[in-house]
Amino acid sequence: MPIMSLPDGGRPRLASSQISSWTYPNRRSALRSTGTGLRLRLLCFFLHLSLVLVHVGLVVVALRGVERTIIFDIGQQGRASVFVTAVATAVGTVYLSLVLYWTQRLALRRNLRFEKTLTATHDNATAWSGIGSALVTLLDQIAVTSSVLGTLSVFAYLATISALHVTTPALFSIQAFNLSTPTHIDTQGFPRINEAVDSDGEGTNTFIALVLPFLPWIDQVPTLGLDNGSIYEVPTVNNGKDSTTVNAVGFNISCGYLTGVNTNVTTDTNDDTQWEIDFGGQDNSVFVYDTVPNAIMLAADNLWNNTIILYSTANILDSQGNSATPVQLNPPMSNVTELYFFQCFKSNVAQTSEVDCRTRESISVSPNILKNSSVWNEQTVGDGPPVSAFNASLVEIDWWTDILDNFVFGNPGLRSDIPFSPQDLSPDTTNLKLSLADVFLTERLGLKYGDLSATAPAASLHALENSLSSLVAAVYWIASNIHAGALDSTFEAPLEKVTGEDSGFFPTPTAPIFTAGSATVVIPKPAARLTISIYAVSLGLFASIVLFLLVAPQLLQSPGESSPVEGTGLLHIMWFLRNHPELEELVPQVDSPTDHNLRAAGMVRVALTGLDTEQKGYSQMF
Repeated sequence: MPIMSLPDGGRPRLASSQISSWTYPNRRSALRSTGTGLRLRLLCFFLHLSLVLVHVGLVVVALRGVERTIIFDIGQQGRASVFVTAVATAVGTVYLSLVLYWTQRLALRRNLRFEKTLTATHDNATAWSGIGSALVTLLDQIAVTSSVLGTLSVFAYLATISALHVTTPALFSIQAFNLSTPTHIDTQGFPRINEAVDSDGEGTNTFIALVLPFLPWIDQVPTLGLDNGSIYEVPTVNNGKDSTTVNAVGFNISCGYLTGVNTNVTTDTNDDTQWEIDFGGQDNSVFVYDTVPNAIMLAADNLWNNTIILYSTANILDSQGNSATPVQLNPPMSNVTELYFFQCFKSNVAQTSEVDCRTRESISVSPNILKNSSVWNEQTVGDGPPVSAFNASLVEIDWWTDILDNFVFGNPGLRSDIPFSPQDLSPDTTNLKLSLADVFLTERLGLKYGDLSATAPAASLHALENSLSSLVAAVYWIASNIHAGALDSTFEAPLEKVTGEDSGFFPTPTAPIFTAGSATVVIPKPAARLTISIYAVSLGLFASIVLFLLVAPQLLQSPGESSPVEGTGLLHIMWFLRNHPELEELVPQVDSPTDHNLRAAGMVRVALTGLDTEQKGYSQMF
């Protein structure tokens, strides 16, 4: 069979008279092969595009955290993890195998159609055998350069496929986390009278008097349920996360000044001098004893419903710098010539408190009743707002004045060791001592008790109201959280045995009870959830795009008709040799068939193209 060699070193060409059986038998076969090639290109296009779109979708899902809504029981974490990894690996392996199979078929079909050396055709086909073979073939280009870009693209494609085999199992994982579960818990509410055993509250009042001596330690111990001038419901011990909201009540105290007259000076049964101050009207007078500068004391309780009266030797200014009208003393006391009298009443403010779930301490209360300004106004005795009839809730009725009354006329246990004045240091004047409530207010106001130099700054009206608010809240907290000893409550029974009758002198102390409340806390519960690794899916997306770019040239329409040969296996080679014996004349004889020698001998440029014999009448080999 004659071979036409071109003088300029061009490729040899078969004579037109040598038409071999390489030509298609008919046009129908050619059209069928062309249709198969088109379907193959479309299939590869959609397989690679779908791979990119799937990874784009996973990136969007991962960024939005949608997959984290799939939650498992913590006990199922191990099994779920194995299942998710196995499914991802299986689906990824099958899909990538299909992608590789159809891409390999498309590449091998096109490998036989373009003009190139036989060695290049051989190298490109061999590279598709696997990533190791592709690497070896790429290195072979150093010795005999035939198809560097072709083998490099095949190696890159197979390496990228291998990378996807690594990232696919890492796409999904089962992560342990704390599931926030809203849970209702009980709370300890506000104090109330135990009407089941103390219908009129006398036993409760007796009990409260027994525990009020705790007042000096109120700032030195944990006080769950107390926040300045408010008390709040205390949640039961819980494993809640962050904070919860509970009900609270604030005690808003408002004060005005009273205008009075020192009408008389007498001595009491202990021969202590007392000054009578009259505020006008029947029974509207109080008695005070000799005292010192910078002192403030309770004077009387709720004879006039829901109000208390205090007096001070210190000038207290309102936010506008005004002071109350003083009462001049005639004759003056040892170190004091005038007194200031105030009347204060209470109003409850419904609040909510944000409470830390772990410590159960109040973080904040709303609305805030702490004042930063207040203005004096003149009042008359009894101007306070009336309180409704008897109510079992201690915080609702005017019992706050009854409780504070214990400090005015109470037992010695409610008095400090600080005398009203230096003249009262005698042991015989045990009653003329500041009460624990007086000391509480003096300390809160920052008064320098007994300072004769009168250089201490004046206290403010809003500070007085805030201090009284804290005092009222403190005594309510003490009444409901401090427990008295049992000896006092059991003393009445032996007394009845001795006297033979119910003395009625010792009402049985009855501790207040608490209302029941509830709150909602968020309790962390161990659970497991599906997560997508943003790193793995990002690498997978990058690899998918690289695959699409590498396969893109294979998706272009090839010149001429498609080859009927779909591989380069042993049977395909035998078919080529049987149908193209002229190939033997193009490739020289190689005595030592090593890879290097065979590749060197195959550096002959040819092009195998099937032509339409009905139209052209011949086939060509370039």
